[in-house]
Amino acid sequence: MVQISKRRSIAALLFGVAIPVYSLPSIRTNTGIRPAIIAREEFEEDASTAIVPEGNFTATTFASSSADKGYDYVIIGGGAAGCTIANRLTEDPKISVLLIEAGPLDPYDPIIQIPGLADQVVGTQYDWKYKTVPQTSVNNRILDVPMGKLIGGGTALNRQVWQRASRSDYDAWVDLGNPGWGWDDLLPYFKKGETFYPPSPSLVNDWGISYDPAVHGYTGPMKNTVPDYQKAETTPWITAFSQLNIGIQTDQASGLNTNLFWTPAAIDPSNWTRQYARNAYYDPAVNRPNFHVLLNTTVTKLITTGTGPGIKVTRVEFATSKDGKRSYASINKEAILTAGTIATPQILQASGVGPQALLNSLDIPVVANLPGVGQNYQDHNNILSIFVTPGIPATPLDPVAALAEYNAYRTGPFTTPSGNLLGFIPLVTMTTNTTSILTKLGQQSAGQYLDTTDPTVVAGYSAQKNVLQTRLAQSDIAMTELIWAAPGIIVEANQHPFSRGSVKINSKSTFDYPNIDLRYGSNPLDWEVIADSHRFVRRVMQTPEMASKGAFEVVPGPDVSTNDQLTEYAKSGVSTLFHSSGTASMLPLDKGGVVDTNMKVYGFRNLRVCDASTIPLIPAAHIQATVYAMAEKAADIIKAAQ
Repeated sequence: MVQISKRRSIAALLFGVAIPVYSLPSIRTNTGIRPAIIAREEFEEDASTAIVPEGNFTATTFASSSADKGYDYVIIGGGAAGCTIANRLTEDPKISVLLIEAGPLDPYDPIIQIPGLADQVVGTQYDWKYKTVPQTSVNNRILDVPMGKLIGGGTALNRQVWQRASRSDYDAWVDLGNPGWGWDDLLPYFKKGETFYPPSPSLVNDWGISYDPAVHGYTGPMKNTVPDYQKAETTPWITAFSQLNIGIQTDQASGLNTNLFWTPAAIDPSNWTRQYARNAYYDPAVNRPNFHVLLNTTVTKLITTGTGPGIKVTRVEFATSKDGKRSYASINKEAILTAGTIATPQILQASGVGPQALLNSLDIPVVANLPGVGQNYQDHNNILSIFVTPGIPATPLDPVAALAEYNAYRTGPFTTPSGNLLGFIPLVTMTTNTTSILTKLGQQSAGQYLDTTDPTVVAGYSAQKNVLQTRLAQSDIAMTELIWAAPGIIVEANQHPFSRGSVKINSKSTFDYPNIDLRYGSNPLDWEVIADSHRFVRRVMQTPEMASKGAFEVVPGPDVSTNDQLTEYAKSGVSTLFHSSGTASMLPLDKGGVVDTNMKVYGFRNLRVCDASTIPLIPAAHIQATVYAMAEKAADIIKAAQ
């Protein structure tokens, strides 16, 4: 008998059902690889679970020869960036790589593989299940911060949106002192990392979906396309926007990511399964004899020698439990941190790299005083609004029947993780208060709403503030995302928050969760933006199209109208859209930067960081495609430096 577990999910909230999760042995990946697991064998000084290429190595070979000679590169964290860089570096058989991942390798779990179950993964064993400290700016609420804890990282947990931001978003990075990281520099890497499948003729005919073939890649690891299954209730949303003279862009990947557009999903159209870092980058590389992996293993410290600017990482210390014996891997060339926006600054700080005062408070010897480590935390936060729309019936969902259809034919609602039509609205379109909001931003002192007084971090935020003040006044960059989650249910997400949070360790152990302080709304201008974003949603829902469908607001309700009232509503429900970034920013050192434009940590000879933590200014987009492109570029930088 098939065992079924039921978890509450977004689908449950929207449709009043709990999705059953089946074990589906017919799910297959691109390669069919099942790497051998070697457990509890000597690795220098201790035992750890390891994955090595099946048939190529014995445990003894792995333990003695590899550990004795060390590795050219030790990569810490097996998410999007870690798997990408590991794959690209091991293309050279002379280069040896060890990848250390704190979580497991999923057994091609259906909740990960099946797009229609995408919202089931958060809160499982594949999630770090981080929580914030009480958030003083949102009524002392403690917020959940999901993060992937497995090979694939967050790409195994997300809703598979495959999207680029606008040219202006990436060119803003250049404005901040990062030459070589603008739109024109990243476009080749966006293309290198993907295999884009154009929309089917039926989608083009039924929905008018278009694309620009010149801006896509067709030979890269990450497959993506717009699923054939689309819901009829999307049509009134499109019509309502058209009545506000807001149309659909030709292709969101072209560098103009505003208004309405169709965006692909990270999905393999040959079998309609999730594409993520595991099956796109990890599986094709794991049988290489120069690639080794440690699973369920936490890095506890970077062992260093020397002083800045010539500090060198000589070994990586790790363990399988907080009190377990420490083991070590030697480094011949470089250590590469790809542990994510929370774990990367945590590991750096635990290794003596970070704000001196924080390290001193925990009696951690200071290796490098870098005040920006853990600062500049940015995230897309969101609120939910609900309108009753009696004239827009929801497409019925029978989850049991949908899953059976998917398993038998790979068709139906479970071939897609969510809708593919998104709205990204510029500030100048969203509100008539643009000048007022940006003037107030310019009048703020840079350190007024930060949780640090360090002059370099303050200078970095001052530079960001100036860039935002200029670029957000234009129509080629988005300020709010609107997701038509179901008829009348709208997710409103702030894309360029002015508030900044932080990650700070509270012990010497990386097994203890750090203090995560998102600080949503700590800059009060964010609440003004959120209020005007909801007013724009009301304009959409008051168009003739929506009026003809009988639309009326129930949450937060039409009586919630002033800035103060809308702020209080937002404070009660604001949450993450899962795009944490910025805590080891690529910025000049005198602007609180942690890494330079080669992604090298300041003061170090052989330590790089490449993950979402290095994003200096969060772009208006779901960020996975951006992180893959950054990792592809980083791999080329690393290869060129050999």
